[in-house]
Amino acid sequence: MKWLASIVVIFTISVFFVIFLFGWMHANIDSYFYYAFGEFVRTGTYPFQPPFVYTRPTTISPPLYGLFFTFTHNLPRADILLHAIQLLLLAATAHILYKTLRLHLAQRYAIVVSCLFALLPVNLVYAGNVMTENSSQFAVMLIVYLLATGNASTAALVASIGTLLKYNLGIYVPLAFVYFLKKPKRSVYPILGMFLLTSWMLINHSITGVWGLYDTRGTQLYNQFVAQTKFLPPETDPSLIRMRQLLPPGTDVAVPYWDIQEQLSEKLGHEWTKIDQALFDVSWASVRSHPIEYLLHSLKNYALIHYDHVPHWRNVGNIGVAGLSGTDAPFCGSLGSVKICQPIIKTPRSYQLWNAFVRSEMRLFEALATPLFYLLFLPSLCVALLSAKRLPRLYAFLYLGGTVPIAFTIHADPRYVVPFYPLAVLIIVTALQDASNVIGNIRKRDHKDDRYK
Repeated sequence: MKWLASIVVIFTISVFFVIFLFGWMHANIDSYFYYAFGEFVRTGTYPFQPPFVYTRPTTISPPLYGLFFTFTHNLPRADILLHAIQLLLLAATAHILYKTLRLHLAQRYAIVVSCLFALLPVNLVYAGNVMTENSSQFAVMLIVYLLATGNASTAALVASIGTLLKYNLGIYVPLAFVYFLKKPKRSVYPILGMFLLTSWMLINHSITGVWGLYDTRGTQLYNQFVAQTKFLPPETDPSLIRMRQLLPPGTDVAVPYWDIQEQLSEKLGHEWTKIDQALFDVSWASVRSHPIEYLLHSLKNYALIHYDHVPHWRNVGNIGVAGLSGTDAPFCGSLGSVKICQPIIKTPRSYQLWNAFVRSEMRLFEALATPLFYLLFLPSLCVALLSAKRLPRLYAFLYLGGTVPIAFTIHADPRYVVPFYPLAVLIIVTALQDASNVIGNIRKRDHKDDRYK
């Protein structure tokens, strides 16, 4: 088995080098907001793009990732650096997963599992995506390892930094503080973490006029409940009356917010906070009017965020394909000094091979995600929650803490679960280990009973 582990490691490293040399960075509309914030920090001017034109900059995307664009503006090919960083982050995530797996498995098994995690097609796609799923995955895995090994103070600091990479990691800040308070050590780290978050809240207020981590709260809930279920508050509700007044007569309001934000923006003076408030008022009134439906939908949404569709834009597999338009056409321009769709080494078949890989990855996800969720992961999660051991319960608690708020506040998009994939691996491995131990104990007992017959 040792030789197999060595082969897997060599193969994984080889794949990473090939992807670095022959792969490239890709982006979508969400990527632009990270770039825009970085430009705002660098120049003091937010580079709005229609229809996202507002009177003040938005902090809808967390700030930390955007700073990469700020500091690499003068580099000729910052995309090469970004690609290298994200591949290294994936390797580091796999390494920390290996160290955590060593708490449960023999070395050779831990090596194989962590390498297979690094080679997950979704992870390889996100290693080349101008998005925060890759770096957030690293932050989650580091938090898990620190809590598993009793280093809650550092975990609190990492959770605070991770929140500035992806806002929904903020749930881990109070969780880490709870573990820290049980055994207070090195209190300077939690204090530093709170200082970072408080400082960002002050900065956010100075930029957007909103107190909190960011200037958005209505858009996601609107998509999660109103757009997905079509439930609306009564027509007499003030929030819905106002919404209909802001939109052209006959406009369907039970749609994703981006379908109506341009009309709302025109009527509300292009003030994002007013747009967001109008969306929040309607969505919250809908929740209040249909609480049971909201609860049932959120539980269904929890399942859907694991398999509803592939966890990235499908146009990632359309690089170099002519004649496409709309969301089918990939973005292959540049975000500052980050060039998109430009590998270090380009061959005549580069795009063709990449597209074939991504399309195979998407077919694999669509075929396996649903049965794996119901037949493997969900039972494993239940086993972990009921485990007599501390660590499986910790993994399950952290996974639910990270993913349940998503299901209750955001539309069904499996990309939001990608940062928690390492936790899913730990939950499955420990559950299978517990099941194996139970089966082994039963066999031993049966064997002992046979001896006394």
